[in-house]
Amino acid sequence: MNNFQPDDCVLKEFIQKLNHLFIDITRLTYEREGEKIVGGYCQLEVATLDSGESTAKRVAAKQLRLEGLQTEPTRLAYRLARELKVWSGLQHPHVLPLLGFYLGDDYKLAVLISEYMSYGDLKSYILKSKPSFNERLRLVRDLTDGLAYLHSQTAPIRHGDLKPVRCIIS
Repeated sequence: MNNFQPDDCVLKEFIQKLNHLFIDITRLTYEREGEKIVGGYCQLEVATLDSGESTAKRVAAKQLRLEGLQTEPTRLAYRLARELKVWSGLQHPHVLPLLGFYLGDDYKLAVLISEYMSYGDLKSYILKSKPSFNERLRLVRDLTDGLAYLHSQTAPIRHGDLKPVRCIIS
């Protein structure tokens, strides 16, 4: 019944090709009082990458989750691989850049790591900052530029769950 094999060569080959994006989880220091957002398929936390180093930076760590993870941990690895396949090839001023990922040896922990955007999501930003009409228009233009870029890919990318809380403001 279980179609997922932990020794799947295709999965391992794909992950190996993206090894340059691998970030060891021990390099992350999670903020105790930082934001923690829990959704149906992920948990998002603020962390510092390389804390104490001159290159330290705040990041968003998105830990992927699946139902029934105990019985099929490789499903999580395949989900990570799907997201990496799409996200790692994107480069646009209005698409959040991927910094890297972590995948545990036992496939039970998968984390996508991106830059932390201090202004938060679009909904919170508008409620807190009360931007002018022209600023709101610029935000809409930036958002549609990013979407147009996603849709213009050779295999068009559809976000699937776009809403103000998923749009991050830099």
